[in-house]
Amino acid sequence: MSRTVELIIGRHISLNLDTITRDFASKIRNRLTIDNPVYLKNKKMGFWTGNIPKKIKFWKNYNNWLILPRGFRNSLLKELRNSDLIYKIKDLRVINKPIKCNSSIKLRNYQIPAVERAIKLEQGIIEAPCGSGKTVIGLEIIARTGQISLWLVHTKELAEQAIERIENFLKIPSKKIGFLGEGKWNVGEHITVGMVQTLAKRKLTSNFIKHFGLVILDEAHHTPASSFLKVIKEFPSFYRFGFTATPYRCDGLGIMMYYQIGYTVYKITQCDILLDGNLVTPAFKRVDTDFYYNYQDDFTAMVSALTEDKKRNDLIINILLEEIKEGHHCLILSERVKHCYILNEFLKKIYPDAASAVLTGDLPRIERSRIVKLVNSEKLNAVFATSKIAEEGLDWKILDRLFLTCPSRSKRKVQQAVGRIQRPYKGKMNALVYDFVDSRVGILDSQYKSRYFGVYEPLVKLNFNNFSKEYEYC
Repeated sequence: MSRTVELIIGRHISLNLDTITRDFASKIRNRLTIDNPVYLKNKKMGFWTGNIPKKIKFWKNYNNWLILPRGFRNSLLKELRNSDLIYKIKDLRVINKPIKCNSSIKLRNYQIPAVERAIKLEQGIIEAPCGSGKTVIGLEIIARTGQISLWLVHTKELAEQAIERIENFLKIPSKKIGFLGEGKWNVGEHITVGMVQTLAKRKLTSNFIKHFGLVILDEAHHTPASSFLKVIKEFPSFYRFGFTATPYRCDGLGIMMYYQIGYTVYKITQCDILLDGNLVTPAFKRVDTDFYYNYQDDFTAMVSALTEDKKRNDLIINILLEEIKEGHHCLILSERVKHCYILNEFLKKIYPDAASAVLTGDLPRIERSRIVKLVNSEKLNAVFATSKIAEEGLDWKILDRLFLTCPSRSKRKVQQAVGRIQRPYKGKMNALVYDFVDSRVGILDSQYKSRYFGVYEPLVKLNFNNFSKEYEYC
């Protein structure tokens, strides 16, 4: 008679090694062991690999138990069933007595299955592009489950947005919404918004981590970062979800997000949102520059030269000036802080009446908040920002023009940038992306093609009436 496999599910999964065969244990260990992408990259480039492990293990042995990441639960159960093994689960996940929630949320058609599927599967990733209403989806999950909830973010701007939405949609006064961060440690009765960095630095008590029946991690693609990983795996909450617009990571460590939180439970596409009429479909205009650089595997030096090229910057500002004079609200993205200031100074020089600002990560938080408020109150025509700032959490519905001034082949980065000008807003008739292409440099022209076929072409194929054929790639 076969033994019953013993499983304990809490903040992680514990598998009793005395109740499984060595072959089955080896199979699970192998599935949770991957080639280290950092090692592979360094080896390929001829860099030193001496202190870099060849493999990354998402498991560990502890006495007679095999400890596995919580997100691997469904895969493990499938392996057990496929092996005709009988198993018994001891469920130590935290679930609270439901709290009645006064929600005013009315879900869009494409949001309904995301909420229902997430609650049914109890854990996992919801993939949803900018403008899809990820926060609303999360709040509806909280309302329907009635669980004491922790909403994890990594920037003050995202925290402020979450608190504002909780107050508006769930009718919870801001003073009753908990907040962990900026020197504050106030746990709310129903919902608490927590800064990942704050929780990562603090020793979390057993009472605290067992307080929450639901944990949501916003911008979940950051999970592989040490602070995010340290925090999310601490909580034995019954429900554990992550939200992300684009799960892909260029470092190859995206699998860590799935292992810690769970696999994708639902994916909302740009097409879903556009067909529902809740996003502005942008047009795309390729602008060829005359920039040339004798590229010799010195990409950083090339980008420095590109951002300091006067003729190229003149081209950017002249097009920007036309859009500003026509009353549009523009987001100008660069990979370099210095470039943002160069462009802003040039704009001010030729058009002193332009209401513009530079928004970068090195600004004091108070100044960043001030600029955000100016944008939302329609007092700025142009915002020069680093791509990193624009990647997450900016809810600037008024923006309708995007200038991509630096090369990139990252689909995730470009998708999130484009999403910043797609949100509907009173008086917004259309949206337009200017992509500055340095076609005289082979690698940069190749990167544009990656952007076009990865991001632009799928939207072009939707063939919406507001797309002009003059903007197609040729």
